[in-house]
Amino acid sequence: MAAPVILPLAFAAPIEFDPKDDATRGTGVVPKIAQNYELHPTSKTQKRLQGRGELRPTLDLKAYDCVAIIDLIWIVVRADRPICPKNLRIKIKTKTAHVKFVVHNSERTPDYPKGVLFKALINEPTPGKVSDVLTAINSLDGIETDGELEVVEVSVDIYPKERTNENARLMMSDLLQRHIRPKESLWRYDGGWLRQVGAIKEPQFVIGNNIPDMGFNKHVGNAERHSCLQVDKTKYFGARDHGPAMIRVMHKTIDDQDRSKGIIRVLAAGERRSRTEVELRREALDEIGLNRCDDLWGMDFQKTRVRFFEFCLPTLPLDGAGSLGEAVATAKREMQLRVFQKSGVFGLSYFQHASVKFRNDLRRQKLRDDGVSTPLIRAGVGPAAQCIAFDELNRMFDRGLQKLSRAWRR
Repeated sequence: MAAPVILPLAFAAPIEFDPKDDATRGTGVVPKIAQNYELHPTSKTQKRLQGRGELRPTLDLKAYDCVAIIDLIWIVVRADRPICPKNLRIKIKTKTAHVKFVVHNSERTPDYPKGVLFKALINEPTPGKVSDVLTAINSLDGIETDGELEVVEVSVDIYPKERTNENARLMMSDLLQRHIRPKESLWRYDGGWLRQVGAIKEPQFVIGNNIPDMGFNKHVGNAERHSCLQVDKTKYFGARDHGPAMIRVMHKTIDDQDRSKGIIRVLAAGERRSRTEVELRREALDEIGLNRCDDLWGMDFQKTRVRFFEFCLPTLPLDGAGSLGEAVATAKREMQLRVFQKSGVFGLSYFQHASVKFRNDLRRQKLRDDGVSTPLIRAGVGPAAQCIAFDELNRMFDRGLQKLSRAWRR
């Protein structure tokens, strides 16, 4: 008889870095660090989790501060006659310094065509700043806005309490990237698939790109098709220029970047943070009831956490019946851990789902070939497969977003 599994089991997931970029690390030295985990018996009772354990990180979340902000908003501006965006920007700057620039709402051309419909960018808006900008715009002759929102970007920043502790910051950035699992509707469309972008600006797709439905399970069920997450690359879910929203997860070390002008500001050690942000576009704004600037006052920003900032924990097989069952469980556990180390809970959930589908396909084939009927596996076929909510990290985001809601109360 095989020896029983003694819990908790300890695992270490090495943190990977972009080999092309050492600027984000400051020193040029690649740290040798790992995210440490323990496999505990799950307290959950769902059938899909029977015989499985929760893989929990040992990182102390109490050693971090969570701050949520509105990073920027785009508002719609209208003119009663055609005007050049450059001139409109100059006019607005004479009234307020808070509108960074105004661009034509349609695609720009080099000669800046005149137009009557624009969008205005307000960076790091506050209630007072937004009120001042709306008043300034509406005071211009022939120019008006009702505060219609086109884009709102909400960011959640996590800092180590020891602000200059680079390893602690990298550990948190890795944790966020390894455990985020957005809903499928937010990324599974043309241009939206999860990719990571580093120093060379070429996207690397983590579980593939635009895989047809027919071949999707076969693709994600192959561990070799999963790419390793690299902590100093920015992760993108959703397309840059269409779709309801785009989620980014990053180890933020630079700011005020303008690639066209070659401008970049490297953040001081104490300013660096682990950032998760969502760019909410029209469809997503409608979903949470955020249509005009007036809606920002009294907004419950926890709605964004539930819809866009969802973090999960993986579960892994613990044991099986008899020596053969133990050996099978161990092999499955090691394979699923390998996938998790590469593509995080996002990749693992699809790998688990594909594994269940593959087993069910074999049972259907056996019925067709031999007439032997074996009940199909019903557990673990849902969207989350065999993953569960990462309650502690989700609550950390909830608390940060609650503070943001209080900042926007009238």
